[in-house]
Amino acid sequence: MTVGAAMLALVAVGTTSAQAATSVTTHPTNCGTGSVYEVSNVHSDRIGMIPPSSAPGGHTLGITLTAGTSVTGTITGSVSTEEGVIFAKAKASVSVSIAVSMTASVSYSDSWKVPSSWREGYLHAGADRKVMNWDVGHYGANCKWVISRKGVAKFPYHIPAFWHSKG
Repeated sequence: MTVGAAMLALVAVGTTSAQAATSVTTHPTNCGTGSVYEVSNVHSDRIGMIPPSSAPGGHTLGITLTAGTSVTGTITGSVSTEEGVIFAKAKASVSVSIAVSMTASVSYSDSWKVPSSWREGYLHAGADRKVMNWDVGHYGANCKWVISRKGVAKFPYHIPAFWHSKG
């Protein structure tokens, strides 16, 4: 495009060349241009911190989560240096106090009798955690959401957690 054509285009939309040189901080259709971090599909699950105890039906199992045993949150995906931002967004989005890492401060124990009808039962010890999808994106042309990176984050929020499963 020639300089004359550019000036004509600016006049046609009612903009001076000084206005055209000014940076615009919002998208032309006012949907924003900055990157936005989002979390979704937030749900709870558990993470075993020690190997489970197992026995056949009719037996009683015991398990101890020892003081000093730790669990660390994880973030998967191409996160580069964004872990802190993802954690902050997750923390603001869930209704419990999540942590990057948790350590058992005392020893916790539990026992459970495997139902006699079960071939085998397992007693687990660990922590409750929140699991969520995360993404970072921005608005592109026509305010269409464009995801640039995404992954899964898992952060503990409660120790101890005991549960059993059927084998």
